[in-house]
Amino acid sequence: LVRDQAPSANRLCPEDICRGAMALVRHRFLATKTELRFETPTGAALPAIRGEPRLLEQALVNLLINACDAACEASPLHGQVVLRVCESEHQVLFRVTDNGAGISEEAAARAMEPFFTTKPIGQGTGLGLAITHEIVKSHRGSLRIRALPAGGTCAEIVLLQAEETIPHGN
Repeated sequence: LVRDQAPSANRLCPEDICRGAMALVRHRFLATKTELRFETPTGAALPAIRGEPRLLEQALVNLLINACDAACEASPLHGQVVLRVCESEHQVLFRVTDNGAGISEEAAARAMEPFFTTKPIGQGTGLGLAITHEIVKSHRGSLRIRALPAGGTCAEIVLLQAEETIPHGN
């Protein structure tokens, strides 16, 4: 990203990206006793996406860590994070939701600015969402962050789907 080079355009299975990111953060969820669920459409194959798998995994890792921290802080014994992947109109959506306190409109508007953080001193650098935003942008996608009406936060990565579909679980 620093070199301003386009990421590779490998054909990727969105579910594999999710599983890879979840494996990287599993220890954090176990340590905080925060539930992590993965949801995907049943029966239908998701469309492939194009990109660099490690970068996309890192983008999801950043969202999952933030969600874990928010859920754990608001509800130490009942924290929940859900990672959903689905398709919508030639796009693949990666949606991370938590049952934390939610994000204010002001914080959501600034969340992707480098060094902006709502975490206490020593617990965040304010670079996670800025890096995630750059990764997603380099994949010609978008990152959206908003508060949920019932509480909690939703962070969503939207990427264009590749031309053909990849069979389920490949």
